[in-house]
Amino acid sequence: MRVSGRPLRVGLVACFWSRGRLCESCVGSRSSAGRKWLRSLTKRHFVATGSRRMRTSSTESKASAAEPVQLHVARTSLRDALALPRSGALVSIVGGGGKSALLFALGATLPGRTILTTTTRIFAAQIKRATASVESRTESDPHGLESKLADAPSGLLIVGRVEGEKALGVEPAMPAQWLARNDVDYVVVEADGSRMRPIKAPAAHEPVIAAGTTDVVIAIGIDALGLTISAAAHRPERVQKLLGLEEGSVGGYTFTEADVAKLATHPEGGLKEVPISCRVVVMLNKVETQAQREQAMGIAEEVLHETRVDRVIVGALEGPEPDAWTLVRRF
Repeated sequence: MRVSGRPLRVGLVACFWSRGRLCESCVGSRSSAGRKWLRSLTKRHFVATGSRRMRTSSTESKASAAEPVQLHVARTSLRDALALPRSGALVSIVGGGGKSALLFALGATLPGRTILTTTTRIFAAQIKRATASVESRTESDPHGLESKLADAPSGLLIVGRVEGEKALGVEPAMPAQWLARNDVDYVVVEADGSRMRPIKAPAAHEPVIAAGTTDVVIAIGIDALGLTISAAAHRPERVQKLLGLEEGSVGGYTFTEADVAKLATHPEGGLKEVPISCRVVVMLNKVETQAQREQAMGIAEEVLHETRVDRVIVGALEGPEPDAWTLVRRF
């Protein structure tokens, strides 16, 4: 097999196309789309058995340095890429670029009945993206909110109250109470803020992950790459500290793939306040060009050194194909 003009010796290749066909089938005659997509990947996106080793780490959560990296790669829908259970999931979304877009996308695509909410704040103008909305803190009678929950369609957005241009969040204990209802299948929570920046490092009070969360999605915009910390990051001084950079670096240092992966998996970065029981997904958003796809695959490989991360999903929520995603996980 040859990738990007160079021969590649492949052992147990963990690369899949669409519905789980082995990549040997894709390279064969079954799927011209699969052949084109696989051949667009560079050599580093495949790992032959024993051909590459993971970086060493002193933390127990990192994979063993003696263990070869093997990646499963698949093209699929957003819903299938996330692999949420059929019902009963409480999803908290943290990080940077794409949190609100993912919130409303899941409200539109998840099966059954889904409630959307935030424990921080969102722009009030975004409320119109929901199928319906209600302000929980304006209900002096708690049974009034219960009545609205019973009658509302899937994709209902519940906020605390609207103050000017912002819709404030609900208490972190409330989403689990809604999920406990017999008529609710999912609750999706925007649990962090980033002031529309593609990447961030959380402050001491962030994120506000809902109690009872089962799945955490760490959102990152690929457009952070090549930008300075001050241009791309929310809380740039915190980012500077977590990356171990010298003071005063925020205006001149530009993000690399390794930096993005480090922030995503840092215990005081993307994994801050994430309960150990939660399944963790890293979402690389705004990935539309071939160059961005190659960058995203490099980040995904680095991120998956952290065994707390179950998978990385790559796509563009507001691009021309919002439901076309690439799933990357350990084989």
